[in-house]
Amino acid sequence: PIFEAGSYVGQGHVDQFVGYLSQAGLPLETKVMVDGQQLTLADWGRSVQYQVPNNPFREYSWTLIALTNLFPKELTWQGADGKTWSLEALVDFEAKQDLGESACGGMHRLMGLAHAVRHGKRLGVPLQGGWMAAKRVVDNAVDTIQRYQNADGTFSVNYTTRPGTSVDLSTRIGTTGHTLEVLAYALEPEGLREPWVERSVRRLCELLQIAEDVELECGGLYHGLSGLKLYREKCLASAP
Repeated sequence: PIFEAGSYVGQGHVDQFVGYLSQAGLPLETKVMVDGQQLTLADWGRSVQYQVPNNPFREYSWTLIALTNLFPKELTWQGADGKTWSLEALVDFEAKQDLGESACGGMHRLMGLAHAVRHGKRLGVPLQGGWMAAKRVVDNAVDTIQRYQNADGTFSVNYTTRPGTSVDLSTRIGTTGHTLEVLAYALEPEGLREPWVERSVRRLCELLQIAEDVELECGGLYHGLSGLKLYREKCLASAP
C-alpha cells in the first residue's frame, strides 16, 4: 500500500492499513486487493513479517498491532534479511524511541506498545528485557497523561511533553481522542472507570456535540471517535 502521510489517500504510518484490518476481527482467509493483486489477509500479514527489516521509517507501532492480532501465538519469524525477528525486538526498539519526537506526540508508538504488552501478558511471556522496558514506558506515559490533564477533562495538546490546550476544536478532539485510545489499550476496565478518565470521556462527547455543525479535520475526528469506541467496548466487555 502507498505510504503518503497527510494525503488522506495513502497510509500515514507503515502497516497502518493492515493494522486497521487486523482490529476488525476478520478471518485470515478474507480476500483483499493489494496493488491490483488479490491476496488474503494472512498473505498480507506474512508480507508484513517478511518486510520488517525493510521498514524505511523504523516505526513499528502498527506492525505490532497487526502481527499480534493476525498471528497471536507467533513470537518469532524469518525476515527478508534471513534473520530471525521477534516481537520482543520490535517492542524493545519502540520502547527506546523519543515520544516527543514521534508522530502524533508518540501516541501511536504508545498504542503499539500497550497493545503488545497486554498481548505478552496473555501469552505468559516473562516480563523482562524489551517487554519490561515497554511496560515502563507505557506506565510512565499514563502517569504523565493524568498529570497533564486539563481542568475541563481534555488531555494536553502536547501529549506527554508538557501541559497545554487549544481553542481549536479539531485539535482538542484529536489530541484527547488519540490519548484516550492509548488509555483504552493500556488500562484495565477498572482503570478506565476512574473519575479522571471518565471526565475526559464526558468532555470529548461534549466537544463532539459542540462541533456537530463544524467541518472538522477528518484525522482528529477519527481519533476522537476511535478513542470513544475502544473505551466503550472495553468497559462493556467487563460489565457485570
